[in-house]
Amino acid sequence: MEPGAETLYAYANRRRREITEGVNGGSGRIVPVTIAAGTFPFPIDATTRNAIASAATATTLAGGDAYTVPSWLLPTGRFITLDATAIVVVALAISVAFQAVFSAQAAAFAGIADGSVTTHEAVDAILGS
Repeated sequence: MEPGAETLYAYANRRRREITEGVNGGSGRIVPVTIAAGTFPFPIDATTRNAIASAATATTLAGGDAYTVPSWLLPTGRFITLDATAIVVVALAISVAFQAVFSAQAAAFAGIADGSVTTHEAVDAILGS
């Protein structure tokens, strides 16, 4: 028996949270971001979004090029320096990746509503992992 629409909406909400925030202390989806120093993994979880948003705000308040984060900790355990340009690039990449998960959830909700999404597996196929 296939789950009902309300069950699928709740499942899609839970999966979206797991993807963005992680499960059991994990960091959620990781996106590779290329900056001048190389390509590095950045989580899209709330802690990272808040930290990079704060750094981007500080960059703006400092007039652009004057702000640097000297010790940004990556999920690999490595520290890197983020200059103003890198801060903006990382902030935009994280924001785009985070919003893409919500766009996928909206597509799943539309499919649930029109009857084309009727299983957990179909929700997972739309949201990705």
